[in-house]
Amino acid sequence: MRFRKIVRQELYLSWPVVLSALRAIMKGEIIEGRKIEVFEDQVARYLGVKHALSLPSGRMALYASIEALKLNPGSEIIIPSFNVPEVVGTVLWAGMRPKFVDIDPGTYNVSPELIEEKISEKTGAILLTHLYGQPAQIDKILNIAAKHGIRVIEDAAQSLGASYQGKKVGTFGGIAYFSFGLVKNLNCLGGGMAVTDSKDLYEEMKSVVQGFRSPSSFKMAKNLLSAIVIWIATSPFIFSTMVYPFLAIANKVKKGMVDEAFNEDLSELAKDEPPAYYRVKFTNLQAAMGIEQLKVLDYNNEKRRKNGELLNTLLKNHKEIAIPSVIPDVKSTYLNYVIKVKDRERVMDELFGKGIDVTKGFLIDCSSHQLFKDYHTESPHARLLSQQGLYLPIYPSLKDEDIRFIAETLKEVI
Repeated sequence: MRFRKIVRQELYLSWPVVLSALRAIMKGEIIEGRKIEVFEDQVARYLGVKHALSLPSGRMALYASIEALKLNPGSEIIIPSFNVPEVVGTVLWAGMRPKFVDIDPGTYNVSPELIEEKISEKTGAILLTHLYGQPAQIDKILNIAAKHGIRVIEDAAQSLGASYQGKKVGTFGGIAYFSFGLVKNLNCLGGGMAVTDSKDLYEEMKSVVQGFRSPSSFKMAKNLLSAIVIWIATSPFIFSTMVYPFLAIANKVKKGMVDEAFNEDLSELAKDEPPAYYRVKFTNLQAAMGIEQLKVLDYNNEKRRKNGELLNTLLKNHKEIAIPSVIPDVKSTYLNYVIKVKDRERVMDELFGKGIDVTKGFLIDCSSHQLFKDYHTESPHARLLSQQGLYLPIYPSLKDEDIRFIAETLKEVI
């Protein structure tokens, strides 16, 4: 067994990013400051849109986007069945009803053909999700929306920097949003951004945010410290010598303990509106981190893209491994590389035993979740991905030899 273990995910942090946050703290500009406006302007210019608005999370960016569209109360929003429950909960918080649509079994994105079948007089919008950083079939979905006079919200939470036919995602629908969570390709300790070319929609979203309160400086400093600890703990030497042995013991005590520790409390999704702690402002400290990470976003995306393409090459002919398919003329960010395997739990255990930490992730077939039983739809492809999906490490610091080791070890344990 080789000494260096491979952690499932790494945080997108660096010393320049940490120092930018520390400078904000030392200047007393943790909450308010000019970095917020600079960051919004830089993201807008990066994407080629007129307006960008920072928000406390991706889900609140979705909430503000729905609110800005002024849809009729109780309208249906077409949404991919394979999703995180929090996205569905956000649709409900906004007073809308989710209309689930199954995914394409190859790309994992929503199936355009199935969208049209779900459209009715109650349909208010389509949530166009670019899952795992791979652009969906945008032209087909936009044509369907235009045909029926339906609004489109781009869910680009995992796709900052991805492109479709040479144009960046997040610029196709009338409104789009991104997420800056800890394991996204631009990490602002949480946070999100909604973008649009419409001044009216932008002003509507700003009116939603105006009532949000400022988080405490102590909480933001604590979040930064927590992220630094995780960043150090997942560095190659510390992970291999200290964290990996601990995880090995934890897995013997209780399988899946680590994943459970990061699970969110879903009971809040049953509420009628976002809890108060969701309604906080994006901070100057977060913006400072975002500005620094924008400088290396394309570089990191390209590194992940090359790792993903190498995995495609190494795994494509194995009959027991279903790799994600890629549609023509797109550039994926490959935020995650998700395969489908039978006997997933055994494969995960054996990979971990050989020094490769993997996860089954947090997305599920929401159309069959008990919380959303009133909106149940049969989604066999989403259900299969929930049962067989396995996330392989793909982050930028992995070298070709690491990717080859992952692929060869996977084929060995299969």
